[in-house]
Amino acid sequence: MRSMLRLADLLTRFRRDDKGVVAIIFALSVVFLMGVAGLAVDSSRRLLVSQKTGDLLDSTAMMAAKLLDSAELSDSQIKERAKAYFDSQADVFAAQKEVAYSNFETIPDRKEHSVEVKVDVVMPTTLGKVVNINEMRFNRASSVIYKSRKLEIAMVLDITGSMCEPCTKIEGLRAAAKDMVETLYGNNPGKDAVRVSLVPYAASVNAGSYLSAATGGASGGPCVAEREGADATTDSAPGPGSYSLVASANLNPRYQCPMDVVRPLEDLRKSDDRNAFKQKIDQLMTDGWTGGHIGLAWGWYTLSPNWSSIWPGDAKPRNYDNEENIKAVILMTDGIFNIAYTGDNKDSESSDADGSSGNQALALCSAMRAQGIRLYTISYQAPEPAESMLQACAGDTNNAYVADNSGELIMSFRDIVDKLQMMRISK
Repeated sequence: MRSMLRLADLLTRFRRDDKGVVAIIFALSVVFLMGVAGLAVDSSRRLLVSQKTGDLLDSTAMMAAKLLDSAELSDSQIKERAKAYFDSQADVFAAQKEVAYSNFETIPDRKEHSVEVKVDVVMPTTLGKVVNINEMRFNRASSVIYKSRKLEIAMVLDITGSMCEPCTKIEGLRAAAKDMVETLYGNNPGKDAVRVSLVPYAASVNAGSYLSAATGGASGGPCVAEREGADATTDSAPGPGSYSLVASANLNPRYQCPMDVVRPLEDLRKSDDRNAFKQKIDQLMTDGWTGGHIGLAWGWYTLSPNWSSIWPGDAKPRNYDNEENIKAVILMTDGIFNIAYTGDNKDSESSDADGSSGNQALALCSAMRAQGIRLYTISYQAPEPAESMLQACAGDTNNAYVADNSGELIMSFRDIVDKLQMMRISK
């Protein structure tokens, strides 16, 4: 403005001098055009800074909203972490663009599962200084609604004899399963937000201390076979007419009882609990034929509210109609299911044979999907018939994985976790 007044004064003094007037008008035009151009440049910079600041606030709001999932963090702690996160992300950009941020604010709302973040921005101008505009001030805000759902996941893992032919296969499974556990808990979910069960299977499933409740106190064991009758491929509560059979060589000479015991749902947020769980994975031993339908059934039982009576209090599954809960079974095998304990096709490798392991498995898969359970299958160096059966079990080609080596097995588990985590988040 002062520059304009000085030029106007010159115009008055030299109003009788045409050449002077022309020169002053030209000077005024130059100043005006420079000011317009400067403001255009600075407005463009402002738009870029505003967009980048918005991106920074979006990521900060999402990070802070995820923390609402943890009952262990107070609102003030969430605010502190949000400020620290924003500063760590914004510092480099602010230095590059000479931008100053102030009055950063985080507003968590646990009732609405939302977080709003705000910040004031001061951006110095460049050419705008020609017309005495030295800075631009504005503010930006971002809000995120983040309502996380709970996860209940059954890991149904093949520990048959072929998993040690060669033994690099079981070593790869151990590494991939442990990696999955760490990935699941990598973002520090809240208490009971993620629970995992472990169901190792071979020719049977070792029910351990749960044998009596599952078999009605039958003698023998500790390994179980399938159930007979109308409830053979359902998750009806164990009871008269619906108990599991105790597996034995009398029912099938291929019988073998794995050493590794079923572990019901556990919250593995604490590192000590994760380490204990991973230690059990490291101890998985291989032997026996492939009764995959029994492993699949017990994966379902660990998630079924109908089986709550046999599980400890902190392992009891949530109800099916709980909209804030996701149930998923991950079934992994390296071979064809080839042992059952009832019917005429106990040793058939065909999933089309009535009562075979593969046939029972497909019936279980269909019933589980009908209950809203997500099924993910991994064929690990398995023959084509096993791949086809697992794809049919999953019910969705996107949920059926084929892994030819340990690296692909790890990536399969990770991709499944990514899908579950995405479903867990609504925003």
